[in-house]
Amino acid sequence: TVASGYMVNLQSLAIRTRSSNTGPGDLGLFYSGDDFTGNLHAFAQEGEVLLDSIIDLRALINLSGTVEFRIRALSNTRADDSASDISSTGTFRIANYDGSGYSGFTGTAIPEPGSFFVLLAAAVVLAFGRCRHGVGSRFSEA
Repeated sequence: TVASGYMVNLQSLAIRTRSSNTGPGDLGLFYSGDDFTGNLHAFAQEGEVLLDSIIDLRALINLSGTVEFRIRALSNTRADDSASDISSTGTFRIANYDGSGYSGFTGTAIPEPGSFFVLLAAAVVLAFGRCRHGVGSRFSEA
């Protein structure tokens, strides 16, 4: 959830993923900004190998409110690439990227234009008030 009064420009998502041999092999990352219709990134799980991914999200700019991401299977292909479909007992998990304890998004938070103009107006009012006070003081001394 993006804090009220701000927007976020995302840069990347760093994640580590793993499927069991009978779990999903072809996966995609989707997000709520397009009702989960566009695949932001596709990746293939091979067997039970840990897969570290840094996903480029620079196309996601000016996000506000609640933004949700989902990873889902793109096909019924198993991670072991066998002819069988994904098993109902197959598993998939997300872990800390490269084992360093870090997983997550990078990006930049920026004030929404409306918030910026409120801050700008407040600064102008304060500056004007100081100028008026300064001018009045000079005239009263004369």
